[in-house]
Amino acid sequence: MMSQPPKNKYTSRKVEVDGITLYDSDAKFRKDFLKKHLKNTVDVVRFSYMMGKLAVKPVIGPIMRKTLAWHYRYIHTNSVVVPIEVAKDIIRNTTDMAVSPCVCRSVRGNCDNPIMTCFGLNFYGQLKKKAGERSVSKEEALAVADMAHERGLVSVIESCVQPYQDNLCFCCPCCCMPLTLKTQYHVPFVNYNGPYLPVFEEEKCVHCQKCVKACPVGAMSFDANGKRHIDLDKCLGCGLCESNCPNKIGRMEYTESRAIRVSEPSAWRVFLSILWVKVVFTPGVWFYKLFTGSKMYLMQSDPREKDIISTKEPGYIHGGEKYAEPYAGKVSE
Repeated sequence: MMSQPPKNKYTSRKVEVDGITLYDSDAKFRKDFLKKHLKNTVDVVRFSYMMGKLAVKPVIGPIMRKTLAWHYRYIHTNSVVVPIEVAKDIIRNTTDMAVSPCVCRSVRGNCDNPIMTCFGLNFYGQLKKKAGERSVSKEEALAVADMAHERGLVSVIESCVQPYQDNLCFCCPCCCMPLTLKTQYHVPFVNYNGPYLPVFEEEKCVHCQKCVKACPVGAMSFDANGKRHIDLDKCLGCGLCESNCPNKIGRMEYTESRAIRVSEPSAWRVFLSILWVKVVFTPGVWFYKLFTGSKMYLMQSDPREKDIISTKEPGYIHGGEKYAEPYAGKVSE
């Protein structure tokens, strides 16, 4: 249940959904920051990829990794992977939603996965709609969630401008910026691996290996004796292994030790955030654009052939009944 708007401008309204806390704030700092961010989203992502490439270089690499980890933990986008049913519960408990092309797939272009999979939630959804993004219903968002999960995409909650303004995206390991920074450039994100772990009834396992094939990061394997092994450092907690088991012998368990608590920021932290953004990060993005040019036109990317919703036809779901799930949840107030 959403609480009443707070008196302190640095705190937020929040809602608890399946162990995940979603925050929502219209504080002036976040509002102003996000308006500027929305106008430069593509170039910010491109700049982040460039920083990621520097993170594996000698000498400057360790400094860049720590800088990126700090920036994405306390300032910009901190991501948490959740199983599909948790993602759908979050959708059901959302008040406002807007969809836009996945910036990472637009920039990277490494695959042909659907692109209309990035949802602003609650206040962030309102802000994105004011910026011209398309409003979506719960039914449409639930349909995209089912389709994305079928295609092996990972459901990720992103908090833009820590720890508020939630975004829900369905990510691929070949394009996703946080996943790329974590796996390829070794940036130590503290919160990307979600708080859920798969648990299987091993005595019923037939060793078909479908769970292994479904894992997007190669975290699961079987040894020569047929014993299952899960690399907890790699495991995202996405639930693709569990949902792809043909015998349905698995479940996703919330694991307290893997949950990272997001705290309300103090006035001092907000001041440091503003200082960092205005003095370091924003000038860095503009300097990068000066030499490489802007590619903000990618934010207008048309839906791909595999997309099931259109930016121009509200209410349209390609595939009809297959993805149209009736809403049966309770909306936060």
